Amino acid sequence: MQALLHEKDFEKHTGLSAWLKHGHPALERMQKTRLPNEFSEPYNQLSLLNVLQQMEHVRSYPHIAEKIDRGDLRIHGWFFNIALSEVMAFVDHEKGFVPIDADYESTYFKF
Repeated sequence: MQALLHEKDFEKHTGLSAWLKHGHPALERMQKTRLPNEFSEPYNQLSLLNVLQQMEHVRSYPHIAEKIDRGDLRIHGWFFNIALSEVMAFVDHEKGFVPIDADYESTYFKF
């Protein structure tokens, strides 16, 4: 995400630039959206928005959308905050990311 934020510095690395293009929608989204303060670092903001962007991308496939609509499939978006050694999951009804901890399964992971 740091590389995507500073992509001009990497333009001569065509392989990296080609890979980074997949993050451009999240970068555009970042300019319109701000997440809570605990994710204030730009690379964390971009990382979280990229998780959401990729979840939307996967949902855009008709076969996947059908399975979701039938209740046969759910999509989960996770983010690993290396600095805090914390894994977070996007929870739709919370409209945000929550830590995956001892309470996560009983609170959010219902079948």
